[in-house]
Amino acid sequence: MKIKRLGIALSLFAGMAALGVPHFNAASADPKSNTVHDIVFNEEALRLKYGIYGEAEFTLIGPHQGEVYWEVNQSEIPAGLTVLQTTGSELLFYGTPEFTGQWCFVLSARMQQPDERIAKRVCYVSEDNVGLSYPRFAAERHLPLAIRGQEY
Repeated sequence: MKIKRLGIALSLFAGMAALGVPHFNAASADPKSNTVHDIVFNEEALRLKYGIYGEAEFTLIGPHQGEVYWEVNQSEIPAGLTVLQTTGSELLFYGTPEFTGQWCFVLSARMQQPDERIAKRVCYVSEDNVGLSYPRFAAERHLPLAIRGQEY
């Protein structure tokens, strides 16, 4: 299993900076120790098939102390997947995908020591499953969650 390290485009950095995210780095380097922090994952684990269980683990590498706070930005968690919440260096997405096509979001990790935030663009791809019978339709996005008393 090959783990692939990905960089983030400068446009994402500018976007996060514009959102006011403090101490944001795509792959941050500690100038005192030349240590790089990054989020790594097995890219093959992001290739799924509709209706078939899958999991993907994301790991924050580089020295740090204290808790790590994970966030999904610029989208939602892919339909059918769940995140095992943790304040450690590893995060697990698991479940049965309820979407086909590509679903992208930005996964960020904020460390306590050093006080930094890094982020990685993540794209899941879920293939159609001809062995299952389910409604097939094309949509740009899923509907937001309904809130009682709010009109849409």
